[in-house]
Amino acid sequence: MAIVEHAYQKQTTGYYCGPASTRVALSAGGVLLSQDQIAKELGTTTEGTASIHDVTRVLDAHLGAGAYADVILPTTISQQDVDTLFARVKSTVDDGGVVVVNGAGPLGAYSYPGGHYVAVTGYDAPRVFVSDVAAGEYWVTVSAVAHWAAAGGFRGYAYKEDGMLKDEQLPRAQRDAATALDDLYGQEMHGASNFDGGHSYRTDQLNRIDAGVAALAKAGVQPAPVDIDALADKVAEKAAAKLGDSIAEQVAAKLAARLAE
Repeated sequence: MAIVEHAYQKQTTGYYCGPASTRVALSAGGVLLSQDQIAKELGTTTEGTASIHDVTRVLDAHLGAGAYADVILPTTISQQDVDTLFARVKSTVDDGGVVVVNGAGPLGAYSYPGGHYVAVTGYDAPRVFVSDVAAGEYWVTVSAVAHWAAAGGFRGYAYKEDGMLKDEQLPRAQRDAATALDDLYGQEMHGASNFDGGHSYRTDQLNRIDAGVAALAKAGVQPAPVDIDALADKVAEKAAAKLGDSIAEQVAAKLAARLAE
């Protein structure tokens, strides 16, 4: 059993769960910033913090490049995914870090149907210690946290990379990339297109494209051969059917810009 030393503070607004959870992780590394400052760095709006990738980016900016990595979980996970999450929590906490998790739905005695960020600051197998910036701190099983992170769709967690499962990083990144491709193309083999409805269409879909392509780049996976215009058109066609032409044009432009970088 272990709990890393950290500074817990409840979120100061209804949409600051991302900044507040990131603050917990930074505090474990000796960095104390206000939630407002972290929100600016994350790009948090009244609709929340877009992606776990933003959390990783801000943690790396303050704790060192490459200090943290992140995983996007598929909506259906295996026991191996649960075991890997626990191993990463243990290794991160033992190394003086905090795991930040983005999920949706029920978690312990609480429920966040619209999505939420929490910090995981300790472990006692098979449980982990959750520093929930909305509800307080409590123990819950690692399985509950893993399924919570997977249930929201295109969510996941950020963990301290030092001492992590090095041999698993490449296949894990490749799977993250495959998940991102599913998100970009909306493959029917995994159910309804990810361009289906939901709240905040414009923000959500553009962030899916941005995070998806970032995951591909991190895994070293290039859609080959890449015809940027054709790929953007294909995504726009999928998006237009659900979101309307104006948003579809922005999705296509965002994707084209990311792939051209």
